[in-house]
Amino acid sequence: MKKNIPEVDFLIIYEIKPRDLENNILIKKELERRGYTVSMQNIFAMKEVKAKVIAGSIDDGEFMKLHTAASNTTHKFINLKPEQVFNNSADREEDFSLVVRGPARQALNIAWGDCSVRRYTEVFGLDPKNVYKTGHITMDLLREEFRPYFKSKEELCREYSLDPNKKLFLYISSFVWQTLTKEEILRNRRVHSGGDPFEKAKLSADSKNATLEWFDKVLPAHPDCEFVYRPHPAEANNDDLPEFAKKHPNFHVIGDHSVRQWIVASDKIYTWYSTSIGEVYAAKKNCSVLRPVKIPEYLEVEIYNNAHLIDTYEEFEKDFDRLCDFPGDFPVPKEDMEYYYFDPNTSYNFERYADAFEKVLNDDHFYIENPPRARRQSSFEKYKTKAKILRRNWLAVSPLVKLALKTPALKGGSFNRHVEQYRFNRNKIKKYVPSKKEVQTIERRIDEVLKFRKVRTDKQT
Repeated sequence: MKKNIPEVDFLIIYEIKPRDLENNILIKKELERRGYTVSMQNIFAMKEVKAKVIAGSIDDGEFMKLHTAASNTTHKFINLKPEQVFNNSADREEDFSLVVRGPARQALNIAWGDCSVRRYTEVFGLDPKNVYKTGHITMDLLREEFRPYFKSKEELCREYSLDPNKKLFLYISSFVWQTLTKEEILRNRRVHSGGDPFEKAKLSADSKNATLEWFDKVLPAHPDCEFVYRPHPAEANNDDLPEFAKKHPNFHVIGDHSVRQWIVASDKIYTWYSTSIGEVYAAKKNCSVLRPVKIPEYLEVEIYNNAHLIDTYEEFEKDFDRLCDFPGDFPVPKEDMEYYYFDPNTSYNFERYADAFEKVLNDDHFYIENPPRARRQSSFEKYKTKAKILRRNWLAVSPLVKLALKTPALKGGSFNRHVEQYRFNRNKIKKYVPSKKEVQTIERRIDEVLKFRKVRTDKQT
């Protein structure tokens, strides 16, 4: 019996739920408003469709092949690079993994701001026709008219038993490298932002420890605040934080909700290295950058090159209870923010994304004759794959396996490491793949806020 495969104009594929889901729903809603059909899928849970255009994180042929596993007939692609602010060393490294290579150079590459346009055209050598400046879509929901989309400070405090009458402080953690195993560091040596991965792991660990020392000193003197530590979604292990939270009743480790939700609700925000400072800027919030350990110039995130950094405990202590003025006290200069993230005041960034999607659909310039294709599995291979996944999931959760791994013979062995990796992968999928109800809830809330959108004043060609 022939399978009925849905046909759509656009297929949007994403990876990390807290980072990507809301953004892609905004694009989907705008495209549907314009009369197009759109499928949106998580890369860990793809289903087969026939799409005229695929949009996702497509930097080279291998990534493109991975995306065609969902739609094996597509000839047009859009590169939605989810991170576009890197270390200072990134442009100098020829093997940097996020360079656009091979057939991806024929796709349309979304650029947040002038920095990304320069990187695509001057550093990566792309044809300017294959670059489209949109602004960073995640900043749209942080505009004033969309504030009803988010929970209020009072609602968020009630959800986590925090005192809404106290100041709500947020620390945006990005100590990802500190939580990786040696094997994971080696696997990730070329990703994200260049540089020596082991130096980044040590820098991450030293900075986290020094930052917690600062918090350990300052929190007892400020019982009038609720301090939320939000781990980065990719941080795997933070075993030291529960004990720290027991010591300080006003310190809370909460990974739920998008970083945007916490930014909107918080009275003051601290960050270390995170590119989410773009969202903080869009929300016009108080913000300070904590740097208890100096970061080498080549590992510095480029957006922070001209930033004001708090690098002594004495300055941190003075700053802790001070609510700053925006934009005068914002740590990164306005012209730098716009260079990397584009000025979103003329129209919504999601509208410019939709313009780019339409352009690719209607322009033969973006037709790729022979893009890399994912090989279709036979029915028997699909059965074997499902059986393998079921076996891995069972090994990851089985009480008998957990008990066996405590025995001296298996402890620390290769089987133990394999099971730990299964557990990690299973937890990652649970964290990154939204339920149908989650998607419907976000779509319903976005529908409500889109009623308040302003009339558009420009359209890029």
